Amino acid sequence: MPRPRPSRAQISRRGVAMATVLLVVMILGLTVAASVIPMAQESDLAAVRVETLRAFYAAESGANIVLGSSYAGVALPEENDQIALGAQSIVFLQIPADTGDLIIEGRSGLASRRIRIEIE
Repeated sequence: MPRPRPSRAQISRRGVAMATVLLVVMILGLTVAASVIPMAQESDLAAVRVETLRAFYAAESGANIVLGSSYAGVALPEENDQIALGAQSIVFLQIPADTGDLIIEGRSGLASRRIRIEIE
């Protein structure tokens, strides 16, 4: 026995239901995409903050090296000397002979931080 053909009203209701479901799925997709983009930006910002902190600690380590060497009577690093600490590095930009400014730069990835210590 053949199936009866659906009426025009039934076909119209199916079309409206399908359009409604499609619209709801699109809105949900846009909502998810809108919530993911800020999270990705926040993740990038957190990575920059970590690299900046690592660069600062590298510069602080360089300052400790110079001050410790000075107090111990050991030869100080030369200007523009570099020390690699894994992914971080220390650059001794300015080393005063007696008095003046000690400037050390710490680098980590794209971040860099400088420490200036006035020696009297």
